[in-house]
Order: sequence, then structure tokens, then C-alpha cells
Amino acid sequence: MQSKTVYFEKPGRENTEKVLRIVKQRADNLGIKTVVIASTTGDTAVKAMHAILGMRVIAVSYVTGYHAPNAQEFTQENRQIVEAKGGIVLTAAHT
Repeated sequence: MQSKTVYFEKPGRENTEKVLRIVKQRADNLGIKTVVIASTTGDTAVKAMHAILGMRVIAVSYVTGYHAPNAQEFTQENRQIVEAKGGIVLTAAHT
């Protein structure tokens, strides 16, 4: 088995879609059916729902109250999109 590593010149959101394409290709090659991703506001989770078709997507968000009391950064709109497309959003206390 051979695997490659991809490095980006700069970090940032502009890499998200390429990373998701790489994830999809690697998961297909290995027969992986479930992918776990991190998503603060839900933007990455929504992109994953479009890019990683045919796989179970679990999006892990920040705990409610991480930056401000009772505030959840994963937007309700993004949560609805992810869940409507069969994805799961996990929001839990950090250990």
C-alpha cells in the first residue's frame, strides 16, 4: 500500500474543498464508509455533505458556551442542512 501526503502553502478555508476531495478519494480507496470532521460554524460540514457523497458524515462542533455563555457557533441553518442530508452533528463537552 502506498500513501501520499499533501501540504498547502498557507493554512485557511481556501484549502477545505481540496482536502474534502482528498478525503473522499482516500476513503473510497480504503472502503471507509464513515468520516468524522471538525466544524466550528458548520460551513465545513455543509461542504462535506456535498463533497463526500455516499458516506456517513459526523461533524464535531465546539461545546456550547466555548467562546461565550450559552453561545453555539455551529449555526442552526447549517445544522439543518447537514441533518437534512443525513449527516450527524455532535456537540458535547470537551474532555
